[in-house]
Amino acid sequence: MAARAQLLLRQFRNMGWKYFVPWVLLFGLIPLLTWRYIQSSGLTPDVYDYMRPGVYNDFERYIPMALVWYLVLLFYEFVDNPACELLYAYDGVKKTRLIDLLAVHLHIVLMAALLLFGYQFILPGLWQEFGRLCIILLVYSCTMYGLMYLAKSTLFAAMAVVIYHLLGAFMWSDGALFDLFSEMRIDGTQPPPTNYTPFLLWAAILLGLGVFLNRRYVK
Repeated sequence: MAARAQLLLRQFRNMGWKYFVPWVLLFGLIPLLTWRYIQSSGLTPDVYDYMRPGVYNDFERYIPMALVWYLVLLFYEFVDNPACELLYAYDGVKKTRLIDLLAVHLHIVLMAALLLFGYQFILPGLWQEFGRLCIILLVYSCTMYGLMYLAKSTLFAAMAVVIYHLLGAFMWSDGALFDLFSEMRIDGTQPPPTNYTPFLLWAAILLGLGVFLNRRYVK
């Protein structure tokens, strides 16, 4: 376990400047967009109610993209490298990369929690949306894991998730088929909660598929 932890830390260090891209996205772009909401509101007394829907929607739009970014960077050498099967052998036993998947997932969840903690001082109540965001991240993590080993390509898995994300977070309206998102309206109200059971079932299937293929993976 200690060796795996050291390897994981080394992989994050090897990302170099690419590691900080999600930090700029989450702690740079999202606050910048928030400031624009404040300016466009005209600094009226109800400015915080006005900006709440935009902030909430931005969380759902950009935080999951940080997850996809890290998963591609971390898993590329384990999936796309022609000699990657050598990286799975440790004491003659095939290993899965579930620890790596969990590390990336928790890393993004903690980043999201830190961002939400900061916003809590100006927009109390955003924590109630943290559960919805965690479900989105869970579905994306499991989907990426399964598709990477099914298609033997991190880029294919990333593109599949990104295309779905762009459609769901930026284009689909409320009630669209297979819509994981629930856009907060400008008046601060939301449509009825999404039934997440099909999405969680999908995540469980893709996670199981990923584990099965990961144990037998040969490029």
